[in-house]
Amino acid sequence: MARSKGLSTVQRILWVVGIVAAALIATGVGLAIQRNLVTAKFEPIATLPPAIVYNLDLASSDIKTAYSQLEQSYIALAKNPADVDAALSRAKAFLGIKDTARAILAYQWVARQYPSNVQSWVGLADIYATVGRIDDAKTAYQNALQLEPNNSAVQDKINKLGGKS
Repeated sequence: MARSKGLSTVQRILWVVGIVAAALIATGVGLAIQRNLVTAKFEPIATLPPAIVYNLDLASSDIKTAYSQLEQSYIALAKNPADVDAALSRAKAFLGIKDTARAILAYQWVARQYPSNVQSWVGLADIYATVGRIDDAKTAYQNALQLEPNNSAVQDKINKLGGKS
């Protein structure tokens, strides 16, 4: 049997799966695998984005609270995408579950959508400082200070970063 030129059946299936996965990610729909740590059984579950799932029965109360906050922020944003408080709550919840990368993205999104929101700039700068992105932190603090020139807390944070780079 002559092999046809082009993609094999397996390659075609993988290509389709890749397209579907990309579409799900682009639309914010996630599918996670929850592992039951007691029985070591894997069960697929649909989740709100992002697909961060683990056994909450084993989590600390702070983590449970952060996940609850994260879920509530996604619900609020689904109802009203312009809800700045929900967007900030989402960023803080990512910090609560120790997901620094998504917290940075969430604060960046708020700062882009609402550049006059001081909380977004300060939150973003705080995370940048924590992860060692000192120049980015200074820039974000400066943006906050331009919005509130008399904010002594922000000025103190800039001064503390002064010797670092």
